[in-house]
Amino acid sequence: MNKGRMMQASVAALALLAAGCSSSSTTSSGSSATTARSYTFDYANVEDSSPLFDQVATMIATDGKVVSIKVNGFDNNLDGPTALNNAHLMVQEKPNLIIDWSGVESIGQSLADVFHRANIPCIAVNQQIPGCPFFNLENRYLGLDSAQVVLPILKQRGWTAQNTTLVLIDNPAAGAEVNSNCHYFYSYVARGLPGMPQRTPTSITNSTTTIGSLPSAVQINGQDELDPSYTVMKQELQVLPPSRHLVIFTQNDDSALGAWRAITQAGLQKNTLIIGQGADSAGLANLRTNPDWVAEGSVFFQLWPEYLLAMGVAVLNGAHPPALTLVPQTVLSKQTVAQYYGDGDNPIASPPVPAVDQYLVKTGILQKFHNVPGL
Repeated sequence: MNKGRMMQASVAALALLAAGCSSSSTTSSGSSATTARSYTFDYANVEDSSPLFDQVATMIATDGKVVSIKVNGFDNNLDGPTALNNAHLMVQEKPNLIIDWSGVESIGQSLADVFHRANIPCIAVNQQIPGCPFFNLENRYLGLDSAQVVLPILKQRGWTAQNTTLVLIDNPAAGAEVNSNCHYFYSYVARGLPGMPQRTPTSITNSTTTIGSLPSAVQINGQDELDPSYTVMKQELQVLPPSRHLVIFTQNDDSALGAWRAITQAGLQKNTLIIGQGADSAGLANLRTNPDWVAEGSVFFQLWPEYLLAMGVAVLNGAHPPALTLVPQTVLSKQTVAQYYGDGDNPIASPPVPAVDQYLVKTGILQKFHNVPGL
């Protein structure tokens, strides 16, 4: 989706289902009545060029047709100035609601100023925007759950603190919350490997480059993109002792693919374990077929549009969302991938709606898509 391109999207779908009466009412079953009013939403995607992130834009368009809501689409291109320019373009269109996934934490206040001056309700995705209800994953759980998958494999292979280096590929520009998954991953693995330097997650920052003198861990900036991750991984292999086992934790599948390319070119596959995040088609394929791709964090991107639709409707109906509305998420292993994805790329099941998200159920929107357990 090109910047400024109009699309029929799921964000638009919020509108019809949100506005059924002049004011929202709740039935005895707890489901909010739908409304007859139509809405327009603007959605700024983090980066359309990434297959991983473009899933959300694509599914918003597909899901939007289900509920007949109009959405104007923009591409933030993982760039702060572009996101800020898009914010000005969006408010000029005067939509009923703006959903913004900027990808750059530092411009949150600037985006907030634009939206609030225009008096347009907003939802912030993945990076906080002051005054906009926040939709995001709990990144720390992706780190913790990935560590729980990896630790038994390390012990089975006989990899120890004395012969193993953890490579954390982060993206400092994305902010502390996004990068916390790396820090929790290291902290949990270190507790399970005697001799590994102990660090609390909060003591590892975006500026940390090495942990321990061996080194036990290195943290390098892959920018959450394929080519930069390939470059920094290739550079790191030139300084790491070739005898050490490597465990690579990445923050999305683009980054994992870039790092794995560097590993394969160096012929180090059998000496490396890698963890991807995002469960795009390439990540799922590697998890199923690559013996050294051992875990894949899934935040069920295909379900984000319907969650965002429900969230937008709830906001326009006067709901007061919690500090964090959670995405559905889990970490897949080789043993559990079929449970959630079968043999394909689209989820066949998802985790239950988290307790903090129950207000979304009341809009009736999630029920329209028939893919959330218990609804």
